[in-house]
Amino acid sequence: MDNLIPITITFVGAAFGAYFAVLKSKKEKLWQEKYETLKELVCDLDLISSKFTKENMEAMGISASTDKERHTLDSGIDKAKIRVSTNISKLQLLFKNADLNLILKERMNLNSAFIDLYNSSSDYQLDAIPEYIKHMQKIASVSEKLKTHVIALAQSKCI
Repeated sequence: MDNLIPITITFVGAAFGAYFAVLKSKKEKLWQEKYETLKELVCDLDLISSKFTKENMEAMGISASTDKERHTLDSGIDKAKIRVSTNISKLQLLFKNADLNLILKERMNLNSAFIDLYNSSSDYQLDAIPEYIKHMQKIASVSEKLKTHVIALAQSKCI
């Protein structure tokens, strides 16, 4: 009987320790998921911004990248656009909507900029070049704004 109280206290302590370890593990896993999603989103937005900034400069006659850099940007842009959409959807699961208002607004602006570009004159006619340049500038600008908002969210919620 003398050993019953210490054994009971030991088991209760072990149970509390295990419970708090599981809670900490869940919080760390959630933090890791948030961080990885935000990191991937920033990288993809940077790729989009870089590609359209460089395309904009090249449309104006300024050589801004090598053939190898252009190929790297071109090969990754389609996947980056899909990952941006997917990762913003993930953020809606991981964060409250109040935290995502600016990001969701800029996502809509980015989608609109892509639609405007795709619906503009795709022929490289001389009179269509200013419109094409304007659309590329808008995509680069909006992707930079979106990246800034994502970084701000990461700094406020993950650091």
